[in-house]
Amino acid sequence: MNKVITIGATIMISLSLAACGSKNNSNSNNRTTSTKVSPKYHKLGDTVKVGKVTYTLKSVEVTNERNEFEDNQPKYVIKVIYHVKNNSDKELPIGADLDAYGPNNNKLKSYPVNDTTLDSIAAGKEADVTTGFGSDKLGTFELQFSPLVSTEKPVKFRVKVKENNSTNSSSTQDNTVSNQQTTDTSQSINYSNKTQPEINESKSATVSSNTQSSTSIPSDYYNEDAYKDTYKANLTPEQRYAWDSEQAERGAQQDRELGLEPWFSSN
Repeated sequence: MNKVITIGATIMISLSLAACGSKNNSNSNNRTTSTKVSPKYHKLGDTVKVGKVTYTLKSVEVTNERNEFEDNQPKYVIKVIYHVKNNSDKELPIGADLDAYGPNNNKLKSYPVNDTTLDSIAAGKEADVTTGFGSDKLGTFELQFSPLVSTEKPVKFRVKVKENNSTNSSSTQDNTVSNQQTTDTSQSINYSNKTQPEINESKSATVSSNTQSSTSIPSDYYNEDAYKDTYKANLTPEQRYAWDSEQAERGAQQDRELGLEPWFSSN
């Protein structure tokens, strides 16, 4: 009888120890899992890595800048400045690697602001990028960053923007006069220190330059279907043409530095 009682007690103790061990393992696994969860949305000032590219959101603010040659004239223009570091071994296009969504969750169209960036950076280099978006409402905006040629999931930021209230206190106030803007390259002109005759002359030159540039852009750049599945789909014809022209000039410059013959002839 004593032998039976001893065996029963041994079995009960073994089951209790096994249950405690299982509970401890479960708690440990839960703690491990919780430490690996990344935040769904990042905030202003955060630095986040997407593949081999690092993004830092520096400022998001309402600007009074307006481009009189832009067909789309939204109620608000949101100016975004962010920093990009290229950790890869290849050249990285910048300026078209950001999508923005407004308070109503609709995707925003880009809007040309001062110093709009549409460029590329070499491997191992970094740069600040400036871009703009048009919006009919203010509130909470969602910004999604991802390199143009990438299979990585974009990183998401959420920023609340109020009228005349920059989200970055270190940003300086815009000195450019509203509706006194830009050439076809989307660079605004500051008329604040000019007389009225000088302003009129500058505007005339700007319109002439813009008209000449627009008529010189090949029609292929207006074919939206040709760019539908490429990283240039969200760019304007002028931006596509400027991008290709810059890349061609860089290639020619490299050829000249290497002492190579140009690929075209003027004859």
